[in-house]
Amino acid sequence: MNQSASQKRSYMFVVPWDLHIVGGVNGVVKNLAKAMTEKGFLAPSIAVNSWEDSTPRQSADSIRFRFSLFGPMSALGVLKAVVMAPLRLWLTFRLLKKYNAQAVNFHFPGIAPFGVAVLKRLGVFRGKLVLSYHGTDVAASSGRVESLIHAFVLRSADHLVACSHSLAERMSSQFAVPASRIKVILNGVDASVFNGSGRLNTGLPRGLPSTFILNVGSFIPRKNHALLLQAFALLKDRYPALHLCIAGADGDERRVTEDAVRAHGLSERVHLFVDLDQFQVALLLSRATLLIQTSLAESFPLAVLEAGASGIPILVSDIPGHQEMVYNGKTGSLFPLGDPFACANAIAAMLDDPDTASHMAAEQKARVRKDLNWISSMQQYERLVRST
Repeated sequence: MNQSASQKRSYMFVVPWDLHIVGGVNGVVKNLAKAMTEKGFLAPSIAVNSWEDSTPRQSADSIRFRFSLFGPMSALGVLKAVVMAPLRLWLTFRLLKKYNAQAVNFHFPGIAPFGVAVLKRLGVFRGKLVLSYHGTDVAASSGRVESLIHAFVLRSADHLVACSHSLAERMSSQFAVPASRIKVILNGVDASVFNGSGRLNTGLPRGLPSTFILNVGSFIPRKNHALLLQAFALLKDRYPALHLCIAGADGDERRVTEDAVRAHGLSERVHLFVDLDQFQVALLLSRATLLIQTSLAESFPLAVLEAGASGIPILVSDIPGHQEMVYNGKTGSLFPLGDPFACANAIAAMLDDPDTASHMAAEQKARVRKDLNWISSMQQYERLVRST
């Protein structure tokens, strides 16, 4: 991540958020960079697309630089972008040259890659432009100008990457690009961290109950914590010793979740953990009875992979992103989306038949550890650089 990266050919990942922010995209990029450092042929660097840093600034774990040319999509905003474009393009070119970047890989890209796309069209940057999408970034543009800019970025990219097959289908439809242009590279898991035991010296903000089921997901509406609490409320009397832990990045929905916990009379039985690191999540998984994910939509969520590598039973909502990860009745269980009674019944079925649940967990663990690791994901990204 430091200036020594400029001494050899490098692969530059670009993310839209500071790396300390807990979230799936940052987790994906950090794990890919780690795998590339260990087993790759390119030197990885991570850049944060920071509006405040008009010139590159090196921090401990990343480069901070404003790749974006465009701010507000108003007439004045576009005019300012046009006026400043020559300087912004020159600074971007110098950064890519300094790091000898063979590829620039924007994750959650939007229109931020526009400057690099222009440099490619001008023949100044001859490396690869790779755009990686994760789910909520596959959406309609906010206006005509942004739509035109985004279309230019898509046409200029060498490779478009989706983290699941269902997301690739949605990208093809939403962006009106041929499915053949989209490469599916599945996320991986670090089995050295998520090994089912957890690190002994890992601390948590509070103690854990002796028996609990676990949900891992940011406190946002898409994670559907409201249904999870409804289902758990239906089970609280049947399993009086059972608790529920929810761990996720902080968000606007946390207060709503706290209110719902109180409304269901579950304050002593539900425990919320906010902004845990991967080692703390691994510790939770190592102690949990099962993982329960009630999401309304997903692409290829890391939490399910991590639970699989940890060897605990998995119960997830029946949505496309989960269907690619869990084979119902073989490596885990699916329940109908939006039905708290079906969710409660599925939880009970796993709790009441631990032998079957353990068998499915073992099947998922073997599959995840064999086929879904970060080295494999990283090597597929590096092959894109070598392709014509």
